[in-house]
Amino acid sequence: RSLCFFAVGDIGTPNTQVKNVALAMNRYAIQTNRSPDFILCLGDNFYPAGVRSVDDVQFMNSWANVFLVYEKLRVPWKVVLGNHDYMQNPNAQIEFTNHSNNPQGLWQCPDFNYTFSHIIDANGAGKSTQVDFFALDTAGCQGHVRRAWPGAKDRLFDFKQNLKQSLAKSNADWKIVFAHHPLYTKSVLHGALGRCLRDDVYSHKKVSNEKGYGFEQVLVDAGVVAYFSGHEHTFQYHRARNVNYFVCGASGAEAVKLYGGADKQTNIDWVDETSSNGFVVTEITRERMVVKFVNVLGEVLKSVEVVH
Repeated sequence: RSLCFFAVGDIGTPNTQVKNVALAMNRYAIQTNRSPDFILCLGDNFYPAGVRSVDDVQFMNSWANVFLVYEKLRVPWKVVLGNHDYMQNPNAQIEFTNHSNNPQGLWQCPDFNYTFSHIIDANGAGKSTQVDFFALDTAGCQGHVRRAWPGAKDRLFDFKQNLKQSLAKSNADWKIVFAHHPLYTKSVLHGALGRCLRDDVYSHKKVSNEKGYGFEQVLVDAGVVAYFSGHEHTFQYHRARNVNYFVCGASGAEAVKLYGGADKQTNIDWVDETSSNGFVVTEITRERMVVKFVNVLGEVLKSVEVVH
């Protein structure tokens, strides 16, 4: 037996592209005869400005009526917040988790940061395998969030400490972090946010030696095998210091692009150049993890295998 999950990012508009992604996810699950155990939803869940309250019609119009119309997608959705989700009431997406309007309780965003585990049963053939997931709210790196929510910048340092502690407590065979903002991206404009999150000290625009969050070292020290994110509206993959970074922000709500164009000074192992919308499929066994970037036609654009 294996664990299978899908990942989507930046889905927050019920347009044709997002609906095509939802259809493709369902079709893929049928054709492979494997429904996802859950779906990672990687932020910017509602455009242009998040939701107002737990009664906001966008929960239905942009999520339930787009994705949950398909049986294979009626599984738990493990949600993190993106920067656009902070533009009105970010707490509403957390409160919706336990609200009576939540269809079958499938929207699961219990806090800004949280953890959950999945056990892969060995079916009597040895030891079972534990996979631990760590949801991380990275919105405090974003300028407009900092301006609208005083304290967001400093709070992210607290989130870093909480993540370190949670990772240290974990004895899982696989540790996976998921968040909205990527630590590595080929984009000119979003690259600075990646450096802000990744490094202890970073530079941006005309500012040098700015204090960063140093999340990369946290991931490396804890033996995290993968970091899933959205924000950049493309598919990207990069491996650095034994951590695998998957950018899954091409799920259709916004045009596929690198913000500010490609940064020629930044080397990323793979960037999708087909401008495809789609989703990401991950399957984990005790020995290996296979991650596939899939477009709306069901074609695998890139497959990454990680042996543990």
